[in-house]
Amino acid sequence: MSAPHPEDCPPHVHRATTLRGLAVLFWLVVFGLGLTTATDAVGLKYVQGIIWPTDLHTFAVRDTPRQLDVAILGSSRASFGLTPAVLDECLGRKLDRPTQSVNLARVFATGHTMRPIYHDLLHEDPPKLVLLAIAPEALDDTNPKMASSISGTASPTDIPGELTRARGLKETLAALRPFVRGAETLPFYLAGRHAEEARLQWIMDHHGGGQWCTGSAACDAQNDELSAVMGMRWEQAVRNVLSSIRIQHFGEYVSSEGRAFDGFIEVVQQARADGATVAVVVMPLHERFAAEIPQEARERFAATLKVLATHHQLPVYRPDVKRWVHDQRSWVDPDHLAKGASADLTRAVCRDLVAPLLTGDDPTLPDLDPRRSTEKKQPPKRLRGKR
Repeated sequence: MSAPHPEDCPPHVHRATTLRGLAVLFWLVVFGLGLTTATDAVGLKYVQGIIWPTDLHTFAVRDTPRQLDVAILGSSRASFGLTPAVLDECLGRKLDRPTQSVNLARVFATGHTMRPIYHDLLHEDPPKLVLLAIAPEALDDTNPKMASSISGTASPTDIPGELTRARGLKETLAALRPFVRGAETLPFYLAGRHAEEARLQWIMDHHGGGQWCTGSAACDAQNDELSAVMGMRWEQAVRNVLSSIRIQHFGEYVSSEGRAFDGFIEVVQQARADGATVAVVVMPLHERFAAEIPQEARERFAATLKVLATHHQLPVYRPDVKRWVHDQRSWVDPDHLAKGASADLTRAVCRDLVAPLLTGDDPTLPDLDPRRSTEKKQPPKRLRGKR
């Protein structure tokens, strides 16, 4: 006997089949969102496929009061460029007490990324100072890595808003990732994915995260090992990254509105509401990377910095790094600082920005007007922010 043809089935059978299918889909969605909500609630949100450059999970599950002096948010440039161990060494001398700083940088981070990281990791126990370390891409709503930011940080409650603002299929799919992230997180956690690179957990536990550290033989060994691992990064970046920056990274640039800018301002407002001081550091770039950024994007970024400084009363510190921009030895690649330059930059940020803000003094800030010439001024002997 042959099976009945679908057209021969009575209407109520079709309806029952459709309802069963919708019920299965509904419960799959409920299960996916429930699992993601549960894993996030127990501190497993940042046990993900992308854990580099900082072990956010190790920080998230700390059960002791943090009492942070400084928390750094930014991208991998901040992770390489600002070293908490160096900052605490400098800041401890300035304040005449032990201090605690942490670097919570995340790969490809924008203002859109910083908002959930602040909410998830700092809102309940805010630091005295939130340091937002940015470069032009951090405020760009058209950043080509926006989909990575969405998929890595969005919570179930963010889905409607992310879908509404999605630019294209990649960002739409990224906005839907909370449906499945919990189911992905548990296998990662059970398999120990978050602990595969023990260096990240160690440096977060003992030196506040970031990539470099100082103060012990163990630090010297890890710095040497990381330097060796990064030995080929310069050539790889020149070959694979520099040629694509102008078109792929800055083919379109929107810095004063959109998700990245709005998220950035939300961090500022929330941190201030929590009682924290907020400041901005503009991260340096090697001249070869900077040369690939279109002039229009540079001008828009400079204008946005001025808006942040004037309309949002944000201290914006642009360090003078002229002596590094030509020096390949100061970089692991054209947009990430090597150990020595990172230490120098961190000390300058401490001296000119962080310590004054924490002691109530006026920080040494640059002139953010791009039209004003600084050529007639004598260059400082030491690394300082331009006045």
